[in-house]
Amino acid sequence: MSVRDEILRILNERERVHLTELAEIMGMPRITLYDKLVKLELRGLVTRERERNGRGRPKTFWKLMR
Repeated sequence: MSVRDEILRILNERERVHLTELAEIMGMPRITLYDKLVKLELRGLVTRERERNGRGRPKTFWKLMR
């Protein structure tokens, strides 16, 4: 199974996933997965969801486009 297919499978199983969580699940560097996610986003397959909890940078989650 390709990295792309594995990312899509994981996102299909979960409502959304944080990049750090995805890196832990897949055992791959975050930057590698980020690059793959951006490519999937450009193809319209995934989207980012930002969640702000108070101060600081909002958390970014990735999910499948439905």
